[in-house]
This record gives sequence, structure tokens and C-alpha cells, in this order.
Amino acid sequence: MAPQRAPRLEVVEPDAWQSTPVAFSRIFLSRDGTPIAAGHSDEGIFRFDPQQKAWLPLRALEAPENVWAGRQGIVVLDAVGVGPSFVVKWFDFQGSLLRSFPLQGNPGYVAGLAVDEEGLVYVNDPSDEKGIISVYGPTGSLLRRFADPLPAPGREEQVLLNQAWIALGGDGSVLVAFRFEPRLLIYRRTGALLADVTLEHPVVDRRREEERDEIPERFGVDDKGRVILRAFVYWTTAAALPGGGYVLGFGDGSFVFFVNRAGRLEKIWRVTDGQNPFTTFDYWDANIEIVGNRLAMGAGSALARRPGKIAYFRLDGGGPTK
Repeated sequence: MAPQRAPRLEVVEPDAWQSTPVAFSRIFLSRDGTPIAAGHSDEGIFRFDPQQKAWLPLRALEAPENVWAGRQGIVVLDAVGVGPSFVVKWFDFQGSLLRSFPLQGNPGYVAGLAVDEEGLVYVNDPSDEKGIISVYGPTGSLLRRFADPLPAPGREEQVLLNQAWIALGGDGSVLVAFRFEPRLLIYRRTGALLADVTLEHPVVDRRREEERDEIPERFGVDDKGRVILRAFVYWTTAAALPGGGYVLGFGDGSFVFFVNRAGRLEKIWRVTDGQNPFTTFDYWDANIEIVGNRLAMGAGSALARRPGKIAYFRLDGGGPTK
């Protein structure tokens, strides 16, 4: 299966983006197309106003790690204090805090965050041996855990290895996509396992072999004594497709993978701006959302301290939409 060139629609990059001092760590697009961004460190969350063509600050936060937006409002996972502790904060689209609750346990790090139609919050807790996906009620009651963690030699290694993205399908399924492994788990919302799939493709295999040839050890320690994951395949957020199935971004936004309801690979897009791969812009964490008949990729660049941008693609491969 050869990668197809993604049908490019447009890149949204208003002048205001270039003048903002904020480098976004995550850009998320709600299903109505409203761009919501989490700023780097304590810069809070922002909403893009298309009339003003500017990012408007909604709320100052301590350290927003993840953001989700939908009809019910904006849900942010904020890392608070030393440690840190993680708090789910629910805002309306004007930035007013509606409610909040702390996550139970000590996750260490949280990747995936999703909210369903009933207001249940799905959170990735890579440190929990009872299940790396925790489901909370709208007011913070822990309802259930599911998805067994991948085995690791210690807690720090487990937290690294079991970071996972979450996407909620319209058919009641839940996709758990490991951040550093080409492995997909698909569950019912109740936690019953439907599929366990390892994605195999030359694009994936080549990246894994390049990493393993360079550094064969899986785990290591950086110059500050922290455990690091050395050989890995890096995935970004996943999203559910309208007709069933899911789409995943390859770490740096260079490829987009489409899988069916059973998690089987169906096609791959190679993402470019018409001339160069998306990676040449030095944007990482290319977060994906489905907005109508378009795939929207919001690319943040907190590490490079550069303003983010959003690219849109037609899902049906047709021409530009108005």
C-alpha cells in the first residue's frame, strides 16, 4: 500500500498568528470548527475569533496539558502544583469555569483526553495497573477503568510506554492508540475489548528500524537523571471518522493513517503543502480533528516557540470547498 498524496485544501495562517507571543503546545479544533489552543506553560487557553482574525485569551491556567472542545464547552486538563496533580476543568466558550475535579491517583503524565455525548470524561492514566483509561462522570466520580497497560520494568518506564491517545467513535467504540507504539486497542464504552491490532507498514517499520539501529536500548536516562524512551514510533492524536473507523497522525504530521472499525489499515496520506512535506515547517504534535467533510490538522510548536497553524484537507479527495 503506497501512501497517497493528501488532497490539500488550504492553510489557515492569519497575520495575527504571527504577531501573537504565544507558541501553542496544542491546537484543537472542536467539531464545529472552532480552533481552541493550549498555550505553553502558564499561558492558558485561547479561542480563535475568525471575525477579528486573532487569538483571544480565554483563561490563564497553571500548565494546560491537554484540551478538548465540543458542544458542551471546553475541557482542559491542567497540571497543578509540584508533582504535579492533574485537574479536569470545564469552561464555557467565554472562558467561565463551570466545574472542575481532580484525577484520582498519581498519573505522572496524561496524553489522551476525550468527552462523550453524556459528558463522561475519558482520560489516559499510564501509571494505573488496573487500566490505563479512566472514565469519570461529569462531576468527577470515577466510574471505571479499562485497557491493560503494556509491561515495563518500573513505574517511570510504565508511564512512558503507556501514554495513549483516545478517540470516541459514533458507534459507541473507543480507540486507544499508544503514543509510542504502532498498536491500537478498540473497546466498547463499557470497557469490553473489540480489537487489538498492530499497524504494519513500511513507513512505520522504517521509522522503528532507524531508531533501533541508532539506539538499540529501549529505555535510557537523560543528563538530569530522568528515564527516557529511546526507540519508538511517535503518534499524535486520533479522531473518529463520520462513517466509522479512525484516523491517526504520524508524529510530525508527515503522514495520516486511516483505519477501519476493526483497526485495520485502509489508506495513508502523505501530507505536504503542495511542494514540501508538512515536517519542513518544524511543527510537532499535529493534532487531528474531523470537521464536517474535512480533516483539520492543528500543528503546535511550543518547543520551537513558533506560532501554530492549521491545515485542512478534504476527506473525499475532492476539490476545495467554499
